Amino acid sequence: MKKFLIIALTIVLMLTMLVACNDDTPEVPDNNNDKTEQPDNNQPADPDDGKEDEPVKPAKVTYTITIKDQDGNPIAEVEAQICVDGVCKKPNVTDENGVVKFSMDDPGDSTLSLQINEGGSPAGYEYPTEKIAIEAGQTEVTVTLNKKAQ
Repeated sequence: MKKFLIIALTIVLMLTMLVACNDDTPEVPDNNNDKTEQPDNNQPADPDDGKEDEPVKPAKVTYTITIKDQDGNPIAEVEAQICVDGVCKKPNVTDENGVVKFSMDDPGDSTLSLQINEGGSPAGYEYPTEKIAIEAGQTEVTVTLNKKAQ
């Protein structure tokens, strides 16, 4: 009878130890006694972990420039350029509605201006000799050109 009790107690102790050790967590090997912190599986993963910061692309902005004569009529084929901090972008020409659009990255705090080019534009108008300032946040600009005196 003593043998039976000893065997039964041994089995109960072994089962208790097996149940206590079975916590469904995989064991992580201890390589070189590395004491780095293991991630907590109950916490959401940080999507930026291990990744370099990717540059944020600036938002696109579209500037609409309308060129009219002193009577309010649109002027087609006027060559205009947007300038950022004094550096002018490739010129575009107004359509039959006197409109030209420029799409570009948001210039942020840069100084913007509009340059009207007389050389590639229709004759018979007085063109500004200075660049026209574009205020921060302004995306629509209307410019009036006066007809030259005959």
